[in-house]
Amino acid sequence: MAELAKLKFHHFEIIKVLFDRGDTILKDGEFKVNIQHITQINEKNENLFRTVFIININGKENPFSLQVQAMGNFEILGKANKSIKDNFLNISSPSIIYPYIRAFISNITLQSGMNPITIPPMNFAIKTNKEKPLSSD
Repeated sequence: MAELAKLKFHHFEIIKVLFDRGDTILKDGEFKVNIQHITQINEKNENLFRTVFIININGKENPFSLQVQAMGNFEILGKANKSIKDNFLNISSPSIIYPYIRAFISNITLQSGMNPITIPPMNFAIKTNKEKPLSSD
């Protein structure tokens, strides 16, 4: 019986944070959230890859912006057919690291003295509109 391929999560890193809330006290309000993610495959070993997220949050009526770039490094153990590999690259890996990014954004906004911003959960198995209004409630 052939061994099933497995996905190994190596680590998660925050690469860049740009945070600007100005010197005014922010009122609760809506924020525009833009979420992008890409997969980068290692040129020397196609079983090594990383999933990179770039998330931009801007205040609709308040002077606020936050950009977070983060990545997770992964490895495919064993031989994976195209379907399994596509699943690992496009569904499993972003699903693993996205909760880390959500927690980071909630914590950084809370620790800055404002109400925490919780970006919406995402189902990477379906295509969604990645730019949605978000309330700070």
